[in-house]
Amino acid sequence: MRSVLTTLLILAALGTLPDEGAAQSRSTTGRTLEPARAEEPEKAPEALDGRPSSPWSLQLTMGSVGGGDLFHARTVDDVVVPWLTVGGGSFQSSRFSTSIDRNFGLGFAVLRSVGSRTRLRFDVESASLDLAAEALLGQGGGVFRFDSLDVMSVGLGLQVALASSDVAPYAALGVALVDYSADRSRALDQTRFGLSILLGWARELGEGYGVVVEGRATRTGFDDQDFLPETRLGFDPEIEIEWQEHVTLLGIKVGIRKNI
Repeated sequence: MRSVLTTLLILAALGTLPDEGAAQSRSTTGRTLEPARAEEPEKAPEALDGRPSSPWSLQLTMGSVGGGDLFHARTVDDVVVPWLTVGGGSFQSSRFSTSIDRNFGLGFAVLRSVGSRTRLRFDVESASLDLAAEALLGQGGGVFRFDSLDVMSVGLGLQVALASSDVAPYAALGVALVDYSADRSRALDQTRFGLSILLGWARELGEGYGVVVEGRATRTGFDDQDFLPETRLGFDPEIEIEWQEHVTLLGIKVGIRKNI
């Protein structure tokens, strides 16, 4: 009897082994949990060239700057007189018009991003411009270098991108402080506040560089400050002068922009 019980127990024990194997098989072939991944640190925004972007950029431009008419002068009795020019020269006429001729100019700007499409910009520009006198009578309408005018401007404005792409136009509006300094006619020296409007076009080149083309108009007031043009005569003839109340400086420049 004891042997029979022993045999039954052995058989029962052996009968449980397949169930355990099946359970083990089910546990190993079932869906398993993946190990938790470590969180990656958040990356800084990248520029178009793939490097971390910076809100700051520098810009250097060069091109052409000029202005319009400045004043018209004439003798009261239409008497032809010798008007002095730069370098001690003179020209004969009873009247002439003076305008700010176009010449080479430089520009430097620091820009700071304040939004997805907006930037604050600080500008410094300089140019040495000729004051050209056009004689209306006397020497057949010749043009003479009456004086030269050094112009230095400092401006602050807000720039807005008009599109979001590698090649994008933009516009800027700001205020400017413009200093005018004449070479010979010191009475023309003055510093004026004005408004500045800019339209530009930019293209990204990669490695943080870009090329820009900009056109700017800066308008300021201008005071005659009792200025009178000089003559070679031993006396001062009676002269009438008609001044433009405002000066509009127009510039077209190309340059390089660098993200820093």
